[in-house]
Order: sequence, then C-alpha cells, then structure tokens
Amino acid sequence: MEESNDSQIETNMKLIAAMKNQIFMYVLSGWIILILSTSATAQVRSGVGYLKLLPGARETGTAGTITGALDHTYSLFANPGAIGFLREWQWSASYTNWISDIYYASVLYGKRTRMPWSQYTRLVLGANYLGIPEFDSSIKLTPAVTGHDLLLTAGLGQPLEVLSQALSFGLTLKYYHSELYQYQADSWIFDFGLLYRTRPFKLFNPIQRFVDYGIFSAGLAITNLGKSVLYVVEGTPLPRTLRGGIALNLGNHNGFQFRVAADYRDVRDENGFVTLGAELSWQQIISLRTGYSFENNALEHFTFGGGFQIDDRILAVLAPGKNNALRVDLAINQQNDFFSSPYHGSITHLPIGPETFTLLQPTFGTTISVDSVQLTWEMTRDPDLFDLIQYWLIVDSDSLRMVEIIQKAEQDQKNFFNLKELQKLLVLQQLNQNVFFLNDLPDGDYYWTVCAYDLDQHIRFGKFKSHQINQFRVISTHPEIDDVQFEYYPWITDDDFQGTIKVDVANRTSRHARNLTVSLYDSLVSSETGRQKSLLMQKKIVLIEAGKSETIEFKWETSRSGRFMIQAELEKYFPRLQKTQVISRFQTKFYTIPKGTIASSDTNLVCKVLNITYELPYVGVIYFDSSSTVVKPNFIQSWLIEPPLVTLANRLRTHPQLKISLQGFADPNSGETEVRLADARAFAVRDSLIRLGAAADQIDLQSGTILSRRNLPPDPLDAQRILQERRRVDITAAEADEEILFGPVQTKYNEELKQPTLFVTNIHSSLPFIRGQIILKTDIYNDSLAICDSLQESQLQGQFKWSFAPGTDSFWHNQNADFWIMLTDSLNRTFKTPPARTFLESQTITRERMYFGIARFALAEPYYSFYWQNLLEKIPVALSDEMTRIKFLGYACAIGPEPVNLKLSEKRAELFRQKFLTNIKKNYPEQYSEIKNRIDPLEAYGETRPFFFRSTQGDTLILGDNQTPLGRQLNRRVMVIFYSIH
Repeated sequence: MEESNDSQIETNMKLIAAMKNQIFMYVLSGWIILILSTSATAQVRSGVGYLKLLPGARETGTAGTITGALDHTYSLFANPGAIGFLREWQWSASYTNWISDIYYASVLYGKRTRMPWSQYTRLVLGANYLGIPEFDSSIKLTPAVTGHDLLLTAGLGQPLEVLSQALSFGLTLKYYHSELYQYQADSWIFDFGLLYRTRPFKLFNPIQRFVDYGIFSAGLAITNLGKSVLYVVEGTPLPRTLRGGIALNLGNHNGFQFRVAADYRDVRDENGFVTLGAELSWQQIISLRTGYSFENNALEHFTFGGGFQIDDRILAVLAPGKNNALRVDLAINQQNDFFSSPYHGSITHLPIGPETFTLLQPTFGTTISVDSVQLTWEMTRDPDLFDLIQYWLIVDSDSLRMVEIIQKAEQDQKNFFNLKELQKLLVLQQLNQNVFFLNDLPDGDYYWTVCAYDLDQHIRFGKFKSHQINQFRVISTHPEIDDVQFEYYPWITDDDFQGTIKVDVANRTSRHARNLTVSLYDSLVSSETGRQKSLLMQKKIVLIEAGKSETIEFKWETSRSGRFMIQAELEKYFPRLQKTQVISRFQTKFYTIPKGTIASSDTNLVCKVLNITYELPYVGVIYFDSSSTVVKPNFIQSWLIEPPLVTLANRLRTHPQLKISLQGFADPNSGETEVRLADARAFAVRDSLIRLGAAADQIDLQSGTILSRRNLPPDPLDAQRILQERRRVDITAAEADEEILFGPVQTKYNEELKQPTLFVTNIHSSLPFIRGQIILKTDIYNDSLAICDSLQESQLQGQFKWSFAPGTDSFWHNQNADFWIMLTDSLNRTFKTPPARTFLESQTITRERMYFGIARFALAEPYYSFYWQNLLEKIPVALSDEMTRIKFLGYACAIGPEPVNLKLSEKRAELFRQKFLTNIKKNYPEQYSEIKNRIDPLEAYGETRPFFFRSTQGDTLILGDNQTPLGRQLNRRVMVIFYSIH
C-alpha cells in the first residue's frame, strides 16, 4: 500500500510540476512576461505588450530609435509620419527568435500611389505574427497548449505639400487579434505621426570627401490608440504610447554615412525613457549598428546589428533587377543571466534609382501657336539620403531617334550617356529643376522626354500615361515685315551710294521675338537680262518686344542704274537646329538716283573792268545873263556833274584857312554901264558860297569893273557867245592856294565787260528730268541759271554758261561763290550736287587816265600854272608800265572860224607835249628816249569834239556844251591820256 501511495504521490507531484510548467509557459507567452516592459516587481495596468514590439532587424539594431529616423522600412510602427518619406515601393520580411522558441515574423509592402489630391501619397500593408509553438510539459497528461498574436496594418502617408514638402503626416489602422489557450480577443488600433526632414546642408569642406552633407529629421507620434482588449471579463487597456525622436544623418554618397538618433517614449502607466542609436555605413553596402535603451525591463540595454546590401552597382548578376537592391540586416540584444540573447533578421527588396514621374506639359498632341514652349514635368527624388537627382531634357524632331535612344538606355543604362545619338539631338540639356523654357523653334513636330538620373547613373524616363515620349506641334506666329521704304539720297555724287532703305518690322505677337536677321536683296528689273538677286546687307535684331515694332536701316549702294526690285527677308536663326528660316518677305521697286558731277574752274573771270580816270577841270568863272545878278542853277545846284560853286564851297569848308577873291564885271556891249551891277554880281556869288557852307571871312570882295567896249566879230552867234563870257565874276586866290581850290575834280568811269562762267556737267539718271537749274550763291546774293523747264532727258552732259544780271555786279565781283546743280526727275524727286566753290574774279584794267589842262580864251597857255606841276607828277605813271602809251589831244571852243580853232587846238597840244618832254629830259634823262617813243603823234580836234563825260551808268554826258560859256570854257582844253595796250 505504501508503495502504491508513494507511486500515486509521485505521479501527482509530476502532474503538479507539469501544471506549473504549463502555467509558466502561458504566463511567458502572455506577452513574454508582459513583453519585458516592466521589472519583475512592477504592477502592470496596461497590457498587450506585444504592441510595443518593433519588427525589423535594422530598427532593433539601433535600439528602436526610429521615431525621427528616415529611410527605415519599419519606422511606420513607431511614427506613421515616416510613410510619406518611404521609397516608391518596397517589401520586407522580418523574423525574430525570442526566448523559448517564441518567434515573431512580419511582412510589409509599401507603394507610392497617385491620389486626386497628390502624386506623393504612399500606402503600406503589413502583417505581424507572434507565435508560440505547441507546448506539453505534462507528459501528455494534459492537452498541449499554444498561443499567437496577429497584427494587420494599413497605413497612409502624405507630405504636407501645402505647408512644406519636408513635412509628412501619416496614420495607420491596425487590426489586432490574439488567441491564448482557449481565450481570444481583438481590437482596432490607430496611430498618428508627423515627420520633418531638412534638405541636405553643407557641413565641412567638401574637398575632404568625408562628410559632405547633413540631414536633420525629427518626429512625433501617438500610437496604439483604440479600445481595450477583452479576454474573459475585464478588458486590458492598450499600451498607448507618445513618441518623440530626432536623428542626424551625416556623410556623402560615395563614402561613409553616419546616423545618430535619440528617441523618447512614454507608455501609458509606465515611466518614460530614452533610447539612443547609431549606424555607420560605407556606400550603403556594409552597415554596423548599435543602440542603448534606458527602459527598465528584463533584458540588457545594449543592442548590436549589421547588414549588407547588393545592388546593380556591385554585382549585376545577383542584383534583384535594374535600379533595385536587396538588403539583409541582422541584430541581437545583449544577453543577460535570465534570458538568452534574442536575434533578429530581415530582408528587404527596394528601389535605389529615381522614382517614376510624369511628363506634364505640353501633353501629347498639343499644338502651340508661338515659337516658344515651356516644358514641365514632375519632380522626382532618389530614396537614398545622399544621392542627388539631375535631369536630362531630350527634345528632337525625329521620333524614331528618340525611341532608339530610350531603347538603348533601357538596355545599357551605364553607357547611356556615351551614346553617339545623343549628340544629334535638337536639345540635350542638363537641368536640376523641373521646368525648361524652350524658345526659337521653327514650325514643325517635336518630341520630348526627360531622363532623371542619380549619382550612380541609375536612370528613369518620365512618362505621360503609357508612353515615355510626348509630342507637340509648333505653328508659331512671327514678326512680319510691314513695309520697305526708300529714303533717297538728295545729293548727286559720283559714288555708288543711293540712299537709305528702311525696313519696318512689327511684332504683333504676345511674346518677345529674338535672334532675327533682316536681309536685303536687290535685282535690276530688265526684260532682257532678267533678275539676278544679290545680297546687299544683313542686320541682326536682338530683341523685338511683344506688340512693338522696329525700323531697320540699310545703306543702298549700287553701280548700276535703273529700276530695281528690292526684296527684304526676315529670317530667324534657330540655334538648337543650327539653321535659319525665312519667316517673312516683302518686295517693292525703286529707281536709282541721278549720279554724276558738275565742275567749274577754281577761279572764273566774271568781269573785266576797264577803268578810265578823269580829271575834270575846274573853271573859276561864274557867268551871268545880261543885266542880271542871279547865279544860274547850273553853278549851284543842277549840273550834269557837281556844280562849280558847290565844289568850291566844299573845298573852302575843308580848308578854313584859305581865302578867295571875287571880282564882278559888267559888259557895256551888253548895255551894262554901272559898277554896282558888277559888285552886285560878286555879292551874289559870295552869298551862294556862304549858303553852301563857306565862311564869310574866307571871301574877299574886290571892286567891280566895267569892261571896255570890244569890237565884235561879224558872226552874230560868235558875237553873242563873246558877250556871254564878258558878264561874269572871276574867282581868284593866291597862287599857292590855286591847286587846292581850283584843282581838277577827279572821277573814274569803269566799263564792265562781262565774261561768262563755264560749268561742265556729266550726270545720268534712271528717269528723265523735268526741271533743272544751276544755282550760285555768295554770302550776300544768289542767282540761278535755268537749264530747261522740261529736260525730258535722263542724261545731262555738256557745258552751260552763266553771267550775272545787269546791276548786280557788286554782288559777284571778287566773291567766293558756292555752286550746285538742282534737278527734279519725273517722280518729282529733287536732287542736287554737293556745293562746290569757285572764286568769281573781277579784273580791273586801267585803260585810260585822262588829264586836262584848261586854256584861256584864244591862248595856248593853261588857265592855272599848277597844271605844269601836275603834268610833271604824271611822269611816274608813264614809267610804271612799259605797256603804257601817251596821247596829247588839243581842243577849242566854237567861237571863231573852225580852221583857226583847229590850229589853236594843235598849238595847245604841242605846247603841253613839249613841256612834258622837257620835264622828262630834265628829271629822267635815262628814260627820255623810251618815253618819247611811247608818245603818239599829237591830235588836234579844234571845235569838233565838245568835252563829254561818260557816267558810271554808261551814259554819255556833254559837259562842253558850246551853247553855254561854262561849256565853251571846258572845250578850250588839252587832254593828256595815258592808256594801256593790254
């Protein structure tokens, strides 16, 4: 019995032990001793510690410091805000071996999804499973027990583009189901989070190539929000957790990358704690990780991990696809005395190239009505933290070449940038932005795409719907030539310059126009020769603003004459096509302008002035009518030349120291018998002189005289003339003063012989002339010579003579005159030659110098003795020019017989000639013979040639009128003439 009892007792003890072990396993599986979240002595108020576990070996290796971390696959379980920064797609599987064969497995898939509100939305789906295998510690005395937890996750992440692309918001919806022995429970759980990341920023000198950039990130999240888990009667609250974390990533793409992070975690009903983590990677190929948690749980605080990544850069054969990578991560917790070290492993398949992006504008089939287009596409990104994205914009007009390039790129992306076909493209532009303004496109079809590439030369072409190439058509409007005008050169020259051609270019489009060229061509219009267009000139227009116009000026030069077709072409250079296209033409016709010259001598003799110098004799006798004391008008106011008393009064006024004597005479033959008549005549002359300006004290009155009777000649006319000369007043002065008071009155007469000025023209025109004239202009006067009112000729060759108009000689003599020819053609165009200059010379030639000697009645001797001295003074004139000759001419008045008068005139001339020769022989003996040979035979005219004087107007004035005593006195003369034989 005792043995039986002992056996029963032993069996019972084993059952008790098995039950204890079973209960222990249940407790252990009941969230792995509350998932190590508290110490053995802590009182648990919130449960479901499984929700506090984070899957993923990489995350575990840094002690779970992923709330503010970037580029962690499973970071969404700590901060849903990380979903918005996940890669374009990825999947991952993770496995953890906990204590006593308890395992934890998870799988996760995430993908970028286009939503109506954003192109950057990301969705994730995941499943986590914690399992406890069947366990029987009762030697099959009790049924085996098991347990498991399942967590299904769906998440959404969205960069908050309205605020910043650097800020992401995320949320997850999780379904939790738990089975423990025969008990089950489930719950719906929500997580919310925000994650912020900066752009890469410079830290150190990039030459060192150790740390080029830094990226800072920070996150904040609330997880495990939901209803309590109910197994039997009382629900267990979820471990609601508030998380905050920061991370700093340092490094460069082709070197080391280093991350340090810190998290703060506050779980409901527990004390908050901090975890620290670090990760060191080289080119993202090999990574080492460590972390430390200040959480008070049943495990040690340190974690360790590492990983490696294979992609197409390293081993293309094993690479999991182009632009993809496969990463394997391992981690382990520090071992303690109570539990062995849990180990973790995960594998992740992820893209490492640029993300897909869309070609935006212009879309396929767009028609553009301008020659410029703005190409835009979505920005893409490279998921690797220190990788950079750039774009190659590809535009061409050959669609087949575009397709060929894309195909070759997809076959061999590493050698894509070495393709020779790239050099043939219309546009191959490297950019770092998602917009490009493509201008200066000619009309036609164009194809475009964008290739994004990173530093590893992973490439991705943008897409529009299902194709990688967009097409657009340019039907552009361009500036136009509005008009072509000819501003002809108004000057007739002998060069090729015709004038200025103005081309009006108008830009009526809504866009600025650039890179324009205006070309000008001319061709001579001729039915015989046809048209041969030649380029005159080209001018570039850098810019014409929208709605503006511009006038381009060309200097037209041609050596040919006639009607020309002028063609202006507006060309646009398209640098991307390296070609020029004509976008507008304008044609019109113009005639060339006259060409040629007008010439004349530098100096033109327009007039020969033949100078004749007169010394008009002065007669100091005033004659009166019978019994009259009135001075006749021809002595004081109206004579053909200056009246004698006017001349005498002027000389007395000029020489106030001189005096004269007046003596009146009465003629008894005229019935005058009283002396007082003679005195009255002297008084009358004195009064006239005083009225004319002479001073009274300059005039001395002598007693009048009654002449003795005279026998008169039988000729009544002669008798009358003698009587006229006896009724007189004699004016006398001291001999020394006679020359001043009674000297001859010198005057000059110029005889003008006009000489025509010759102009030679040689002008030809493409049109006939209808008017023409030669114009001359001095500083004070101008004149013109009409060539013809209607030339109707296109050639003007020949000589034209011009002479100044009568009465304008003073305006032209010895003046510089500008001259030109002015012509009007049949189009009413007026032209003129540039002014040329000629000197209009006037030559004054002394033809004659006349000197007079007045003789007394019936005598040869001169009236005044100073005549002899004056004749002596004329000798230097005779010697001054060997071409000078001398004449002695004698004259007489008409009183007496003509033969007597002729003889008397001869005697007078001979007396003067002899006196002249005597003076030369005495004073110039060496020149005596020469001067004598220059003296013409004397000439005597008697009374046949009364003294006349030619005025400056060319009129002949008879001063020696034999009908008056004054005229007869002038006829009793000798004329000594010095004349030139030039």
